[in-house]
Amino acid sequence: MNVLISLLGLSPGVATGAYYALYHGWGIDEPIKVNKVITVGTNAQGIDRVEDEIEREFMRWNSDTDNNIQYDETCRMRIEGSDLAREKDVKDFRMLITKLLHEDYKNDNVYLAVAGGRKSMAALAAVTAQLYGYGVQGMYHLYVDENLEKDGSFENFWSSIDDRRQREVMRPPSGQCNLVPIPYLQFKGRDGEISLTLRGEVQDYIIRYLDENPSFIPRIEEKSKGNVLGYMFEVKVMEYLRQSGGYTRVSHHYTLPGHRGDIDVFAEKDEKILICECKLFLNYNSECHLVESKKVDQIVERVNILRDRYPDAKVEAWVVSNAENAEDDAWYWAKKYDIKMKTTGPIEDRFRTTLIDWRIPRIYDMKSPDQFDQK
Repeated sequence: MNVLISLLGLSPGVATGAYYALYHGWGIDEPIKVNKVITVGTNAQGIDRVEDEIEREFMRWNSDTDNNIQYDETCRMRIEGSDLAREKDVKDFRMLITKLLHEDYKNDNVYLAVAGGRKSMAALAAVTAQLYGYGVQGMYHLYVDENLEKDGSFENFWSSIDDRRQREVMRPPSGQCNLVPIPYLQFKGRDGEISLTLRGEVQDYIIRYLDENPSFIPRIEEKSKGNVLGYMFEVKVMEYLRQSGGYTRVSHHYTLPGHRGDIDVFAEKDEKILICECKLFLNYNSECHLVESKKVDQIVERVNILRDRYPDAKVEAWVVSNAENAEDDAWYWAKKYDIKMKTTGPIEDRFRTTLIDWRIPRIYDMKSPDQFDQK
């Protein structure tokens, strides 16, 4: 079951906004349909009215669509206190959010929205997700348009706006709100061993933390390790182009305006543009690891956009990997669209003691099959 757990203060649109952003995929890679919404807050004066408004909106949504979102009395979770004003209130909130993540929904896909309520509630929920949120698939802030946020406040929602605007606050139109993923490392302990799982996208502060604590690197579970080391591989390709290729402007995860998705590495010098799609294989084996054709497909789309956009520039594209060969289909499309297949050669041993303090010594052409000889 997909469950949205939303922290809640006195703005009813926080919970429904998070739901609709998940449903439409606003700010995230793919839309997510949740089956149940849980709100978590305090016993503040007016909270009943806020929760009732949320329930009415989901009833309307269920009536308007073929969805069947559960939000009822059992989904309204509160502590006894009206605020996190005392040590007891903080403890009660921590115990409540821990129970939800560690016991009640540990076997479900949980999406945690931390925009509502006090900042201290968000801090407690984030720490709990790191330690006990085994089912948490993502943690999110909710960005809301300034006017929508103002109209959705407890002071204005029932006194200063009409019914139409209330519906917009509860069910925001496209462009008025979006999720902002919050990456973090989740710790798990079993049989005296610690493992780490990355939730969300890799960011520099996570890399710095792991580099300062290299004993954690072998503890990262396989998929997360692939994301972390893949990120560093892209960074090292970028550094190689700057230091050895003479490129003066180099960017990592460059976003093409008006285009969904990004470019792993974007580099410029003079009138030349180079883009790179990168692929790192863990535990590389030359007999079974080949660069897939989809990596070429991805860069073909992007290079064609750039060639149309900058007709006077020389636009070049590389697929860079630690693998030394590629699938036949990858070679075919690379030859057709003038994509260069490049390799660093085996480098994985460089990650054993550090993530940051190493470099790629060289990037060179893969040896292509005769029928796909790249000149």
